[in-house]
Amino acid sequence: MGEFGNFWQKDFITVALNDAFPWSNQGPRSRVKLDPSDNTKIIVNNAGKYKIDFVVFIENLASSTFYPPSIQVTINGKRIGRARFALQLEPNTVVDECLQLTGTVIINVRTDHSVIQLINRSASGGDSTDISTCDAGPVAATINLVKVS
Repeated sequence: MGEFGNFWQKDFITVALNDAFPWSNQGPRSRVKLDPSDNTKIIVNNAGKYKIDFVVFIENLASSTFYPPSIQVTINGKRIGRARFALQLEPNTVVDECLQLTGTVIINVRTDHSVIQLINRSASGGDSTDISTCDAGPVAATINLVKVS
């Protein structure tokens, strides 16, 4: 049987700089689970290559000092360089709608029982930016993990 997991956040939340996204619900999963004591940590039971994709719906970004939101995938608290994703907007852009920040990456998880997290890395020029989710349908954020080898 394959290893996979689907998790989502249905509530509107604000995630501070360097904090992880929490997951309020779990969908179909096999050998991938939420840490029962910390719903920001997704635990994969076995080492291997995992395809991770996520969607976060971000609220109104109207700001005169706006820097695009950025999200990074981490394994056991370590940043994965090629697993950082940002909205592609010009500085000082005013956006009055719910935007979708998405990312897909294949990562090599080297140890069993590793922790995967989505972290807010929105910062530029010394400024930090919280990420607040918005109402874009039934979920505010979702993440899927599938072991590919």
